[in-house]
Amino acid sequence: MEGSRDYQSLLGKAQEYYIKHRDSVHCEPTVGQEILDLLNSMEYDVEEFKKAESSLPPADGKLTVRDYLF
Repeated sequence: MEGSRDYQSLLGKAQEYYIKHRDSVHCEPTVGQEILDLLNSMEYDVEEFKKAESSLPPADGKLTVRDYLF
């Protein structure tokens, strides 16, 4: 139970372990960070995307992005 002596003891041991081994603990980058890294490594022109967007065919069906947002 949180706050009990056993809990505090285990928490202390976990903190000590982490402090002693934090350099060897390897965390994988999150998916979001991987996406950001990939985007930052690419060359793209936002204005070119905006121009291309205006020539896209109409969406299938009646739903639009606004239907999903509201």
